[in-house]
Amino acid sequence: MAMKTLTAVLVLIAAVGAEQKEKVLHGGPCELLSHPYQAALYTSGHLLCGGVLIHPQWVLTAAHCKKPNLQVYLGKHKIKERESSQEENSVAQAVAHPGYNAATHDNDIMLLRLKQPARLSEYIQPLRLERDCSANRTNCRILGWGKTANGAFPNTLQCALYLGVTSPVDPKRSQESIPTSVDMAHGSEKSFRTTTNSDM
Repeated sequence: MAMKTLTAVLVLIAAVGAEQKEKVLHGGPCELLSHPYQAALYTSGHLLCGGVLIHPQWVLTAAHCKKPNLQVYLGKHKIKERESSQEENSVAQAVAHPGYNAATHDNDIMLLRLKQPARLSEYIQPLRLERDCSANRTNCRILGWGKTANGAFPNTLQCALYLGVTSPVDPKRSQESIPTSVDMAHGSEKSFRTTTNSDM
């Protein structure tokens, strides 16, 4: 049950990158402090994926983002700048979905246990998970620092409204109604044409 809820959350908080000049539908820079749960995952000093802080010591992301020596940044708004609000943390444990298939991206979901609990502040807060999977949702917010159409990465966290989430979600059929092959951390042109690299 918990994994179904986490899968639903991952689908609902997928991200999109877009510069102000190349806005996604209703997209643009996020307001400061509007998404204190957003995480940025780095490997070898490079942005790899987005993630979501769901507990002071746990980040939700995609299983294909599993790499050695991942660093998790919380409290970031401008990805290319060092910010006084940011916090860097190491990953103590990566727990990928047991049914994850790298070839098909089925069950592409993973939890990261942080080495130290996040220091919560106005810039760093866990996302509250929905307890009611039957909530009537027809659209959701997507956010991230992913590539724009011209291949550039924006500096500021980008937000947009994504239309078309199936509503209502039947908890008994959640595995059927949410595609298991959706690549939310990097975006899949087959499933969500607006999601792009390094998003969550």
